[in-house]
Amino acid sequence: MRIRRALILLTAICIGLTPCCKGEHASVLPVTAFIIEPEGDAAAVFSEKITTFRISYQDREFVLPRAVNQVVLEHKAGELSSTVILRTGPSAYLTGTGRGRYLDATPYLDIHKMAVKEKAALFIKSGDPVGGISHFVHGHITDKKTGIPMLPASVILQNRAGDCTEHSILTAALLRAAGIPARCVTGVIMAREFSGRRNVFVYHMWVEAYYGGRWILADSTRPEDVHLNRYIAFAYHSLETETPLDYIAAISSLTDMTIRRIR
Repeated sequence: MRIRRALILLTAICIGLTPCCKGEHASVLPVTAFIIEPEGDAAAVFSEKITTFRISYQDREFVLPRAVNQVVLEHKAGELSSTVILRTGPSAYLTGTGRGRYLDATPYLDIHKMAVKEKAALFIKSGDPVGGISHFVHGHITDKKTGIPMLPASVILQNRAGDCTEHSILTAALLRAAGIPARCVTGVIMAREFSGRRNVFVYHMWVEAYYGGRWILADSTRPEDVHLNRYIAFAYHSLETETPLDYIAAISSLTDMTIRRIR
């Protein structure tokens, strides 16, 4: 039932966002599709490094993941809904390098393409390849626009256009091509202002990379402005297909979600 509901939702989104759904591809959800206005003293999030949220949604099966910047302190599943206490910030520590799985090519992380390999090679011997690649992608994608169907990294590298999805796909591909395990994360980020509203959570995609013995959050849409407590991860995106089941389950839960900062 949960997956069926998510598929119906995703189909409705694509019908309503025609420019994003041209051709044979379904659209990856654009950043403008969801805005969540948090309850409580939301503005305080911008002045703290660690934040605790209470999150509620009408899906007892969906579970928030452990991520580099978050840990679930409590999860209560009722008959029809779930309530989660989530701590975000530089307090969670993930183990395991993910070597192999997070170094593999996928249909969208086409790290075997020569253009991707050659660009990644420029960062292999740098002192900070994760930061270097994040800054490169931020500057390389000059046409910051939404509504692009999901494309392979090599095409993004050539086209130089996109939103958080394209930034993340290209970042993850260059990291993997450089021998650094990387994976894409979907969720929300708190923005000071978005579409005329202040202190709201908006849909976002970013990257986690394993380097220097630890996982690092990398966001090439804002490489100089990464604050770990402002991100809430909902699912890891495999990039094997446009809409893996974990992803559409997360998107389904976003539609009726409430977020309250409690401390």
